[in-house]
Amino acid sequence: MVRLSSMLTLACATFIVAGTTASAADNAVKANQPEVTKNVGNAPMSLRQKVSNWNMSASVFGETDGCDCLWFNGDWDRSDAQASHEGGAFPQGVKAADDFYLCEGFVYDLESISGYLCTDSLEQLTKARLELYSDCDGRPDRKLYDFKVAVVEETDVLVDGYRLVKFTFNIDAQSDPLKTANQNACNTNIVLKGGTYWISLIGISDNRCITMPNMCDSAFWATANGGVIRGSVAHKIEGEDTGYVNQYDYSNGSWEPLDECCIGCTDLAFTVCATPCKILIDNGVNDRDDSRRVGERSERSTSATRNSRAADDFVVNPCHDLNVCYIEGCIYTNCTGFEGWYDIFGNDCKEPSYVLGTSALFSGRATCIVDLGYSVTIDGRSGLTAYRVEFHDLNFTLARNNQYWLSINIKDSFSQNERAYFCYNADCDRTCLIRFNPGHAIGAGYQTWTNVGHDFSFLVAGDNADTDGNSSTPSCAADFNRDGTSTLQDLFDFLNSWFVGCP
Repeated sequence: MVRLSSMLTLACATFIVAGTTASAADNAVKANQPEVTKNVGNAPMSLRQKVSNWNMSASVFGETDGCDCLWFNGDWDRSDAQASHEGGAFPQGVKAADDFYLCEGFVYDLESISGYLCTDSLEQLTKARLELYSDCDGRPDRKLYDFKVAVVEETDVLVDGYRLVKFTFNIDAQSDPLKTANQNACNTNIVLKGGTYWISLIGISDNRCITMPNMCDSAFWATANGGVIRGSVAHKIEGEDTGYVNQYDYSNGSWEPLDECCIGCTDLAFTVCATPCKILIDNGVNDRDDSRRVGERSERSTSATRNSRAADDFVVNPCHDLNVCYIEGCIYTNCTGFEGWYDIFGNDCKEPSYVLGTSALFSGRATCIVDLGYSVTIDGRSGLTAYRVEFHDLNFTLARNNQYWLSINIKDSFSQNERAYFCYNADCDRTCLIRFNPGHAIGAGYQTWTNVGHDFSFLVAGDNADTDGNSSTPSCAADFNRDGTSTLQDLFDFLNSWFVGCP
């Protein structure tokens, strides 16, 4: 992907979230939480409280390793560090978390997340993991990903027996031999949309405490920015000791802001690296109200009675070709372990210029398939599960000022009971869900391309292609016939296309 200017992205992120703190709503939520008695360790939550002679000065790091840096939360300010560790001195487990923001209107191909812990774990046994959360009301909400494979880098910084250690979680390394191929593909290909997210960097005990009770280790996440907050103040949650090694229960805990409970108003030191890609069209989420029809058959098959496509249209910017980097869409199906596909067709006035059984302009197999956790009924068939079908790291170009049709479909496994439907879209922010032309379907009951009166749920993202040579001039909207000049003829050509019904 061609990345956006880091200055532009960081400026957007900083402008939107800089200077905010824990809200009154945070306090209200906290007040309503039940009190829970926890089996907690005796170790202090602050590294400054634990170290006998704190004599720290300026920051020791400040580079981002040349990555596509989308969020740099600041150097360690050496003012303190917050406990974030499981086992050892914290048998109940404690996790700290801090937030970051990604600008709306883009998808972000996540490359890595790194952060710094002060730890006294044995160097050869120093480990950590990282959790990524969604946001709700200025605190961590739903856990999205759990990263366990890290590059561990020792620094030369020592604080009374504690070492400053950098942990970098490269996304393409997060495979697990115990998981399926699709699960690993989804762990190593992660796209985030614009919005607020939280990360939690957690040290993992070296387990010396099990055999040597006086050798309990701990880890503390380094603070950043000297009390100047970007986004919400960092939070923490304490768990309960389950009595089992490396198992911790956080279900009765709540995320509390550090300015109220712990080391004060602070951020934590971390960096997020990702490549942004501009969203061309986001046609809305999938319609899940199966009191009505919510999709159309879309199955790629060698059987003439089953081969079918549902498709929806979109338009490329008139001034630039589009390098497509990412596509996603929704499928309802009763298949398991299926192959998801996209096809892109040309435009024939108000319908796709595609004939069943021929090749599409562009096609590709899904990189990641995500179960959305609910099912619908269509055509009297119940148990059709909703899936988000993702296509990462795409690299093809669509011509400017052209209209295309996208189909999301699955490969037929030749079961007579198999069904797959491209999901209709839903969007509570729009009263009209049809952007250009209504979606169309062909096959499985439709003899020709047929207007189904609905749009479909999909997203296309891409970057403007480079212009051809230094002297070339991209065509613009006023130059409708693309002859290099804007004249009255362009108006006549536009009206002629309009009156014959073409977009």
